[in-house]
Amino acid sequence: MIGEGIFTQDGHHWKRSREILRRQFARIQYQDVKVFDRPLDDMLASVSSYKGTVDLQPFFFRFTLATTTSLIFGEVSSGLPNREHELFEKNFDYCSLISAIRLRLADLCWLYTPRKFRKACDDVKEYAGDYVRQALQDKDSNGFEAAFERHPFILDLYNELNDAALVRDQIIHVLIAGRDTTACLLSWTFFNLVRHPKTLKRLCQEIELTTGSGTELTRAQINKMPYLKCVLNETSRLYTQIPQNIRVATQTTILPKGGGSDGLSPVLISKGTGVEYSPYLMHRSKEIYGEDANEFRPER
Repeated sequence: MIGEGIFTQDGHHWKRSREILRRQFARIQYQDVKVFDRPLDDMLASVSSYKGTVDLQPFFFRFTLATTTSLIFGEVSSGLPNREHELFEKNFDYCSLISAIRLRLADLCWLYTPRKFRKACDDVKEYAGDYVRQALQDKDSNGFEAAFERHPFILDLYNELNDAALVRDQIIHVLIAGRDTTACLLSWTFFNLVRHPKTLKRLCQEIELTTGSGTELTRAQINKMPYLKCVLNETSRLYTQIPQNIRVATQTTILPKGGGSDGLSPVLISKGTGVEYSPYLMHRSKEIYGEDANEFRPER
């Protein structure tokens, strides 16, 4: 579904993608937070129209899709009422579900490739490809410098890769990183805050003290909110975005621990061997975080 990009590359190709994307994210880091205004207003308006209990997660996913396209692709778009964005969300979520099933099948994944899955993958690529085509058409019509002001991310990628399909694939990877991870972090953060009223109260006090009344939020103000950072870090610790991961040895080596019946003896790792580990379990280790490792406590 996601093609060739930073999440599916290894070695030199991964390093190159990382360097290219790092340069773009460094630029985005200093952008004005006003880019969040419209998507946030749209989300709040949609949530306020509901009565009773509201499932916030779908709204978070639409919000992060809108902010990602705005921050990275230079297009301020509301992901809430637009059918094109809603169709992308539906196709993307379906592709993710089927991909998870295929992952469990490993080398036999080719046995399960539904027609609907193939169609959804094509639609996801078409969605991302639209941004690339618009940027390249802008470059051809108005010149590189003028187009670069509006589409710096895409045109910088194109200068490096010189292949519209590769640029499209990298965009899909960025959409995954910008939409899913942030939406899940928001979901778990709210999940924790409503269950810990004292934490919520302290966080609100910090925000009010830092921003004052009637002032617009700035990145400088956000950087002056240490407790907010603690809340987000603690949420990420308990509900990490990647609960399991794997690394492949680039050369034969010996680890000091991990072998034997007690796991304390040295263990040989041959070149090409995959080593799976669980950040989820590591983040909840009592040896590292104490007896309350499973508790939500931002003060730690």
